[in-house]
Parts: sequence; C-alpha cells; structure tokens
Amino acid sequence: MLEAEIRPRAEPYSPARVVAFGIAAAASAVWVARYGIAIEAVVAAAFFATLAFISAVDIETRRIPNAVVLPAAAATFLIVALLQIDELTTAALAAGGAFLIFFVPSLISPRLIGMGDAKLALLIGAMLGDDVLSALLVAAFSVGFFALLYVAVAGRRALKASIPFGPFLAGGAVVALVAGGGTLYS
Repeated sequence: MLEAEIRPRAEPYSPARVVAFGIAAAASAVWVARYGIAIEAVVAAAFFATLAFISAVDIETRRIPNAVVLPAAAATFLIVALLQIDELTTAALAAGGAFLIFFVPSLISPRLIGMGDAKLALLIGAMLGDDVLSALLVAAFSVGFFALLYVAVAGRRALKASIPFGPFLAGGAVVALVAGGGTLYS
C-alpha cells in the first residue's frame, strides 16, 4: 500500500505513451524505408519500442526502470554479438564511455543526472557504437533548447522544475540510429 502512494501509477494509454509509441512506429517505418526489411529492422523496431516505453515511464514517474533498461542492454550486446561480432568491442567501448559520461555527474549531483540516465546511455552506446556521440549531442542540444523554451514560457517557476532527460536521450538515439545506422550497419 505504501509503495502505491510513493510511485505514481501510469495509465497504459497515457498521452506520453501514445506519443512515444507513435514516434517509435514512425522511426521504425523510416528505418525500413532506408535499410529495407531484414532482421536488423526487427531489432531497430524493438529498440525504438524499448526507448519509447522508457521515455514514457521517465516522463510519468521521473524514473528509468532497471527492469527494462538493464535486460535491454544485455540483449543488445547479445544481438550485436550475433549479427556483427566484429563490432562487439566498439559497442562495449561506446556503451562504457557513454555510461561514464553520465555516471560521474550522477555521483556529483543526483538531482541533475540520475543513475537511470547513465544506464540508458549504456544501452544506447551498445546499440549505436561509434554513433553514440551523435546521439548524445542531439540529446544535449534538444534538452537545452527545451529548457530555454520552458523558462521563456513558464518564467521563474521553471527554474525549480525537473526535466526528465531520458526522452531526450532516446530521441538522440533514434535520430543517430536512423541517420547513421549504429552497430547494425557499420
């Protein structure tokens, strides 16, 4: 009973989830149009759906669920090993580097960057490999633009608000994967 009071329960068809899964479906369609139908298209669609779910949960609860992001990261490493074994080292280095970029700040100020963001960066690095830096740059610029827009609209009260970073990381990953191909098409 106490846990239900602490954690907000998300509606299965909340606006955040509908929008997130709509974006995932559109990204999957763009992926198929660009690269064709193959096993990689299925992997990309599953990755987009996972990012959509994680983003919606982060918007609704300000938490990135370990029960989703960690198994997804493990599955991503397995998929890279099966489909592109020669890219496994690159995927591991990209995942570790992306994780560290968020892990260190999360130790310094957990209010600004959470451990969930670091784990999501690990997942994104595993899937994108060398393209992870593009994803992180897109995420940084988009969250910065959103924050400036939010302050312009909401004024001083926006300075005390929190912005979930997961959706911006996911958006950067989608852009980088569709534009660059990630480890699947190296």
